[in-house]
Amino acid sequence: MYTGETSAGGVLVVAGEPSGDRAAARVVEALDLFGEREVFGIGGDHLAAAGVHLVAHIGDLTALGIAESVGRFGAWCSAWARLREHIDRRRPAVALLVDAPDVNLPLARVLSDKKIRVVQYVGPQVWAWRRGRLRLLKERTDHVALVLPFEEDIYRRAGVKATCVGHPVLDEEPSAPRSTVRKRLHLAKGTPLVALLPGSRTSEVESLCGPMTEAGLRLVREGICSVFAPAPRAASPQAITAARSAGCVVLPCDVTVRDLLGACDAAIVASGTVTIEAALEGAPMAVVYKIDRVSWAVAQFAMDIPYIGLPNWIAGRAIVPELLQDRVTGQSIFDAARNLLQPDVAKSQRAELKKVTDSLGPPGVGKRVAAILEECL
Repeated sequence: MYTGETSAGGVLVVAGEPSGDRAAARVVEALDLFGEREVFGIGGDHLAAAGVHLVAHIGDLTALGIAESVGRFGAWCSAWARLREHIDRRRPAVALLVDAPDVNLPLARVLSDKKIRVVQYVGPQVWAWRRGRLRLLKERTDHVALVLPFEEDIYRRAGVKATCVGHPVLDEEPSAPRSTVRKRLHLAKGTPLVALLPGSRTSEVESLCGPMTEAGLRLVREGICSVFAPAPRAASPQAITAARSAGCVVLPCDVTVRDLLGACDAAIVASGTVTIEAALEGAPMAVVYKIDRVSWAVAQFAMDIPYIGLPNWIAGRAIVPELLQDRVTGQSIFDAARNLLQPDVAKSQRAELKKVTDSLGPPGVGKRVAAILEECL
């Protein structure tokens, strides 16, 4: 997409974390439908592969919780300064801001003041906390592309121009055949398979590695294969070594997370977008969530929410179990996995997950967001 030439009417893209990077790349690829435009901004490997000129890479910027965010503050300030310089020089016609409201809402104000049109893709979770962001979105954005079906009414009642485009994971490649994946993992026929997915941020993986590998060891002792599958570049060598020492299989490069979810019998999943991928693959799951104690204390004070996992939010009730903070232990994860391996439990949850995924809409999400960008031009 990016030609290296400065062109009028270009597109700015800012994706602050890995899931947003993947979603934004689908939109950029769909922009080919409307002719070439210069595209630049902040993102990761997927946006770079789509031809976007990256001012900064999110690998140096992503954080989870207050403590880690403070540590990345300097990197964000540097990236912000470089981005402002590129905005002033290139003068994009429209900006696609993906998720990351703590970064993108202040940026939307800057862009709006410069008369640059703004599309926010993945709206802030105002249904969980900080409902005042609706006013800011109304003032600073031209359109919000929402990904969850129940959000549209909330946004529109607040006067925000918003459209539910569907969840970006609908555009992801489906999993390889179950038999193929199990063969790549060298699994004997009939061996139960549990996926351990500790997340996409380094701090998240480090926090969940210990309890997950402890549970993995217990599962392996019972003849159950456990596959440890952090996002690329998110796990330290020490975390990988700890997983292998516990007898876990570390996800090989010829198997994707989506493949693993399609082949597993149960999954223990860090809260986030991957829970929707698990739902699409019909993987019975338990959601785990653990952050630093300061962030957790602030969250408990600021939020009054019944669930952490997105499948539960979409369903409007607890259809998948959640293990939070001090409940995230090797024993509790082991117990949750064993329960999910029970045929009646797995069958019941798969039926509920099917209802959730049916509500998300059809594929083609990236094209629908690209169409909104074109309308803003």
